[in-house]
Amino acid sequence: MEPLRPDQTMTLSDAKVSLYRKAVRLDDIKQDCDRMVVEEFRGGEDNVFIYREPGPNGKRRVAKIRQTMSLQAGSSPAVPVTTTFGTAPERVSNEKEEQRLLKIYDLFAAKK
Repeated sequence: MEPLRPDQTMTLSDAKVSLYRKAVRLDDIKQDCDRMVVEEFRGGEDNVFIYREPGPNGKRRVAKIRQTMSLQAGSSPAVPVTTTFGTAPERVSNEKEEQRLLKIYDLFAAKK
């Protein structure tokens, strides 16, 4: 299977940015979100998605996808352990970092 190709890409002075439109579905707020990958030339990477808070005046937010894992031990040694894997959105809590990522995201709209 061929890897997913970004809808748009952009090269900044310090990073390569890829944008995937409606690539992530947040079921709890029934919203398709754009995914953005910022690959910094010095080695860091931000893999985030942009969404709007529910409501008529919902703010745009940036979140990362957090990998989750839970273990449930059996009631006795003979009962196996159950492991569940999943993903969950985790909002970027640093406001400056969130604003930086939203500014990069806005460059795609300005590019049109």
